[in-house]
Amino acid sequence: MDKVKKILFYSDSKIFGGHEIMSTKIANTLFDNNYKIEFMYYNKDFDYKLNENIKRYFNPIYDKTPLPFIANFNLFSIF
Repeated sequence: MDKVKKILFYSDSKIFGGHEIMSTKIANTLFDNNYKIEFMYYNKDFDYKLNENIKRYFNPIYDKTPLPFIANFNLFSIF
């Protein structure tokens, strides 16, 4: 069986920060190692960081909560 060589990255974050920078670096590295990389994103800062040959899709919908784990955090579920 052949190794999977196609990956779609997805980001609906309005903020361009650490995770987004890390994702672009990983995507660029994989692209340079003959993976077919595609990227779907909301924040247009990805345009400046991604290899120009990576296929891109603009996602017009973004996550309204910048830190969703806080919105979903329930202290009582821990105890």
